[in-house]
Amino acid sequence: MSLPLAYATALRDLVRRGAGDEAALIENLKAMLARKGHERLYPQIVREYEKLVLSKAVEDRGVLEVVSEKDISRLKGQIEEACAALHVSPENLEVRENDRLIGGFLLRKKAIQIDASFRRKLIELYRQLVAA
Repeated sequence: MSLPLAYATALRDLVRRGAGDEAALIENLKAMLARKGHERLYPQIVREYEKLVLSKAVEDRGVLEVVSEKDISRLKGQIEEACAALHVSPENLEVRENDRLIGGFLLRKKAIQIDASFRRKLIELYRQLVAA
């Protein structure tokens, strides 16, 4: 791990733990860098810190697929339950329209998905009828 990345990771961890206000922690970092003679690393540390923060935001983002955006208000309770199950904030959802779902929704975060679509339910019903 490079020195700027190590400093950026330490800063991110302090902010996550609530060790202080982000601005105050950055000022403390600047003062510490000056004491150690590492001021020239500050721009690199800022870039690494921004990457870490952005990667966390992308990691926390979920993808919600619905037939139309009107369905979101109708399915709000179910969507919120699915978001809680996947630890996704409903505000961080990327909404996409998918007319193949017929109805309901599909929520994905990384490799995990919750499929509450009518399409899936119809396919399951078909399989049960064919197997019987």
